[in-house]
Amino acid sequence: MEYLGLQLPLFVTCLFAGIILSNIVPHNYPRITGTTWPANKPAVALIADMSLGAFLAMSLMSMQLWTLVDLAGPIFAILGAQFIVAILVNLFIIFLRWEKAMMQRLSVLALVVSHWARHQRRWQTCQQ
Repeated sequence: MEYLGLQLPLFVTCLFAGIILSNIVPHNYPRITGTTWPANKPAVALIADMSLGAFLAMSLMSMQLWTLVDLAGPIFAILGAQFIVAILVNLFIIFLRWEKAMMQRLSVLALVVSHWARHQRRWQTCQQ
């Protein structure tokens, strides 16, 4: 990545390797015992959550936030602009276009709520 002008910390390349391996290995390389890899299981989700928590704690503890004090104003301005743009896009493009396509607001609301409920059920299943 240095030839592209990007200087990434070593752990980022390890994260990329983990993402690639976790997506390739279960599908392309069967286990010797013939059983499937334990993907999407509660135990794997627990280990993933604990590993992510440890990674975030170590990363945040090693950050030197005092070096970013001068950038706080522009960062909050960009964050506010992104928030406003996201709200406007959702209101005027997504909601109104779907309303015209389905000819009623209730069906749009039902789609949004059902998608949210399905996502919540999937999250609760992984947590158990």
